[in-house]
Amino acid sequence: MERREEVWARVRGKWDVIVIGGGITGAGVFAHASRLGLKCLLIEQRDFGWGTSSRSGKLVHGGLRYLKQGQLRMTFHSVRERERLLRLYPGMIRRIGFLMPMYGSDRTSRLVLKTGLALYDGMAGRRGHRWLGASELNAAAPVIRSAGLIGGYRFEDAQTDDARLVWRVMEEGRAWGGTSLNYAAALSIDRGRAGKMGCVTVEDALTGQIAEVEAPVIVNATGVWVDGLRTPPDLRSRMRKLRGSHLLFPHWRFPLSQAVSFAHPENGRPLYAVPWEGVTLFGTTDIDHDEPLGFEPSMTQSELDYLFAALDSMFPSLTLSLADVLSVYSGVRSVMDTGKSNPSDESREHAIWVDRGVVSVIGGKLTTYRLLAAQTLAAAEPLLRGAAHQGVERGWPHQPRDGQPYEKDGLSSSQVPDGPSAARRAGVMSDELSADWENAGRARVRLRLQDRYGRDTGMRLWREAAEAERKVLADTDISLAELKWAAGHEDVVHLDDLLLRRTRLGLVTKQGGLPFLSRLRTAIQPELGWTDSEWRRETERYRDLWLAAYSPGPLSAPTREGGVGH
Repeated sequence: MERREEVWARVRGKWDVIVIGGGITGAGVFAHASRLGLKCLLIEQRDFGWGTSSRSGKLVHGGLRYLKQGQLRMTFHSVRERERLLRLYPGMIRRIGFLMPMYGSDRTSRLVLKTGLALYDGMAGRRGHRWLGASELNAAAPVIRSAGLIGGYRFEDAQTDDARLVWRVMEEGRAWGGTSLNYAAALSIDRGRAGKMGCVTVEDALTGQIAEVEAPVIVNATGVWVDGLRTPPDLRSRMRKLRGSHLLFPHWRFPLSQAVSFAHPENGRPLYAVPWEGVTLFGTTDIDHDEPLGFEPSMTQSELDYLFAALDSMFPSLTLSLADVLSVYSGVRSVMDTGKSNPSDESREHAIWVDRGVVSVIGGKLTTYRLLAAQTLAAAEPLLRGAAHQGVERGWPHQPRDGQPYEKDGLSSSQVPDGPSAARRAGVMSDELSADWENAGRARVRLRLQDRYGRDTGMRLWREAAEAERKVLADTDISLAELKWAAGHEDVVHLDDLLLRRTRLGLVTKQGGLPFLSRLRTAIQPELGWTDSEWRRETERYRDLWLAAYSPGPLSAPTREGGVGH
């Protein structure tokens, strides 16, 4: 891996495209631009995936509820992109069954849902749903409420580790020649116009170094920070900040083999409980986020009460309480603000705006990041005229006028080229490595590494790890080999980068993995190059951060033992 100093030395100068923002949208644009032969630089003010892209519901889905809202186009593109991502990243993105229980005798609701699921499957080109009777559904999920159950539907979607997906996409962009740097903030933009260069002033958050970089295209993919770079302060924001919060439970305490989706008893908003990374994830809320963006978003007491009320309603036999929660996390989504009184009614469609050399992206979903990346670069194509970009494809759809939204109807999913991952998975490997990989033990750990890192990197990670490092930690699927690899190869700057994003140890273990650190230190600290004082400082920093934003501890206990009172 290149040292940070070496990467920073390349930052200064001229580029074809500068991407600001290291979430899934920015990573997608970065990878796509690099694949097209553009000289591309990506900068991120914090860590890659620090914002929404590591705090989602972990679903790669078409958005069944969007059908109910009449958002057919978005659902179609989402379903088709879900199927494509399943092919591109097998194992890292995987299918998961969803159960949707139904109660009472409302035949109309059943018919509506059946019609919606048939349409959902039709968009994917495969049948994935069926009706289950009450006894069959109870057998599939014994922990759900049985009183009044008449049955329900089983359908399919997909899930992933969102932060790992961001890193994989970022790596693809680097493999195509792109340069990306975390903890590098865009201080200001001197905007260009068509045929002229814009200038971004970049500060290295670690050293304070300043660099000026130029490009005819500057992509503002900063999520909820988009308005800070998109418009002067006197222009109205087109973006709404919505917070979604989640709870994580040990699987033994909240046992599910498939996901369960149901409506909240208070307002009918859909929620889901999903088996993920060896735990059970439950969420989500959907409320306006009015806190400063510089702080880690965190769950409020009202959100906690809302989630426990739903848990009490659907899973009463579990009598879950705050004491059962491993961790909590909150993310802030950027969506188009159309003035809806109910945040959940806002469309999850995205918009692309071109304004004096800056292409800004508002909204978007994890599932459709590739399509959004292609549309962003299509909108930027007029600005690239005159730049050295011989690999750029032609025949893109019509372009927006300066300052006008980009119309998305002209681009279909089939026009988005696949990344290199599929070809690389089929690459020829040495007989020695193949034999070492195939004959090694602990198939579960090996399969996890292959899924998360790709076959080549997963094999190398396994081969370089000592035998003791291949063992999983406590009740998790995470091995010391993963932590050590990430510390040495994946641009880790702070301890939370390692424990909350490169791996998920801080989410799926009690106390954020802090009890593990003393015995992991010997293997991890040398990879990070930290002195003893730096290790202590980072440990204290991580402890404070986890207690403030990820620990369920500071929140009040539920109003009755085992759940929320009614």
